[in-house]
Amino acid sequence: MPYVVKRSDKSQNWYYRETPPADVKAILTERDGKAPADVWKSLRTSDRREADRRVVSVRAQQHAEWDAIRASRAPLAWLPSSHEIIDAVTARVHEGFLRVQRKNLRDELASGEDLEQIAAKRRKKLVQVELLPLPSDIEEMERLAAAVARAENWDLAAGSGARGERWNDLVATVTKAVQLARADLAEITEGKLPDTSRASVVGRLGGSKEFRATAKSGEEISSLFDRYVSEKLREGKRADTLETERKIVDHFASFVGKQSAVNAVTRADIRDFKQALSDVPHRWTVNDELSGLALREAAGKWREIGGATRSLRTVNRELSAVSAFFAWLKDNAYVDENVALGFRSRVDKAKHAYPPYSHSQLAQLFRTPLFVGCDGKREHLAGTHRILDWRYWLPLCLLYSGARTGEIAQLHCEDIRQEQGVWVFDLVEGVEGDEKRLKNNSSRRIIPIHTVLMQLGFLQFVEKQRATGSKRLFPDIRPGQRGDWSYQPSKFWARYLQRIEMKVKGLGLHSFRHTFADECRRSGVDVGVLQALLGHADHSTTGGYGVIPLGTLLQRKEAVEALSYNNLQKIILQVDG
Repeated sequence: MPYVVKRSDKSQNWYYRETPPADVKAILTERDGKAPADVWKSLRTSDRREADRRVVSVRAQQHAEWDAIRASRAPLAWLPSSHEIIDAVTARVHEGFLRVQRKNLRDELASGEDLEQIAAKRRKKLVQVELLPLPSDIEEMERLAAAVARAENWDLAAGSGARGERWNDLVATVTKAVQLARADLAEITEGKLPDTSRASVVGRLGGSKEFRATAKSGEEISSLFDRYVSEKLREGKRADTLETERKIVDHFASFVGKQSAVNAVTRADIRDFKQALSDVPHRWTVNDELSGLALREAAGKWREIGGATRSLRTVNRELSAVSAFFAWLKDNAYVDENVALGFRSRVDKAKHAYPPYSHSQLAQLFRTPLFVGCDGKREHLAGTHRILDWRYWLPLCLLYSGARTGEIAQLHCEDIRQEQGVWVFDLVEGVEGDEKRLKNNSSRRIIPIHTVLMQLGFLQFVEKQRATGSKRLFPDIRPGQRGDWSYQPSKFWARYLQRIEMKVKGLGLHSFRHTFADECRRSGVDVGVLQALLGHADHSTTGGYGVIPLGTLLQRKEAVEALSYNNLQKIILQVDG
């Protein structure tokens, strides 16, 4: 969970920590004369899993407090989409106007007025408003629009910016709805029977012609997603992953209507949602030009702007979150089918893969200042200072282990141990109360430590860390906001490659993992052993039989020791000497 942290290495209990949102920070800064600090609240437990459960309610309470601060200033919490405006105006204006005018029509007929005169009068008003609206007509439409906004709790008003644009849309939709109602009444007085069903009116106003059923109380999309989260947490799914999925599902709920019944969502809705996701820019929710807009409107505006849009991989990832939710809805009998299946775009993984380092790049890299001597703390400048912390060891460990960056960055000193007389990296998930995490069950593995690392003094480095009392092998590495241990090292490495003029698109710390895999293939390492070293599952039928793990320790050690990288060790060991 990205908001669950320790105050310090000595802390026993876990804490909830979060930075106030920008709009709340602005209100508090103006009110108190200084910017507010991050929120810290004790979760009163040293158990990490229990902390992940408790933080959900603690965070919800904190966000309720922030909402109260927003309400005190009555800022714009969110802007309704055109879809939501049309739905609200149909229900509150068109249907209400018809209801009142039908009564008036009955009263007029009861008083003895001529039906043809009544019809002519209504047609005349319809044409007059359409061609030459009076100031009183405009005031009436604005009054009705304001009534709709109040009923829907929309903070809209005339003016500039997205808030003003949305107000203008509301007034225009109200005007159109009233005119439609007048036309319908005129046809009724002429003996015709117009279709005044909600579905028809929504379509005539420019919305979806298919009427969408409203969810039962407690079965709104957001409520059902709360149940989904609760169940997935019990199954062991990561809380930070679920928090990310919640944001995506929230956008989807707004897209189709927050009150829509889940069994009324169609494949066409998923198709349109995918298109909208594809039409917005990276980090669209914090884009100044799209501030306050819902996804549908943001996509439309960005298409007009013509800016760069997000990658297919990003869109696929967000569609997967919706699909996973609908799979759960199907399993729990809320829907008959997972309508979100089959919408992922095909992506050429090879095209988007991290490029491996070539042998010449490795030779060049390990002759740079970080590995041969630098100018004090400036790692990229040549000098006589030797850096022997995580900045030095992490790239080497990744190159000779094939592990993921986060797997090595989060290691504890006790994870460097002997197994059957062989020194290994023991990649395990943390016990309760610890932040170590693995990608999946197959990631739990041991990797023999290459002789080159031991010749460089890696085991002595580990003992030195133990002697300081440090639990972590690299105590200076801190996880990112989402608990990602690769965040800090990846940022550092990208900057370092840039400064030594070796930066190539896609080249980074994760590239060492691809380099390791390629070298294993060049060395003829068995596929099963390579899978075991990389922490990849064997999904073949054969792989499902037996209990002995792929790649015995001896096989893994032989595979690791076979790595040469074109005799790179001569360069590394000579430099170290």
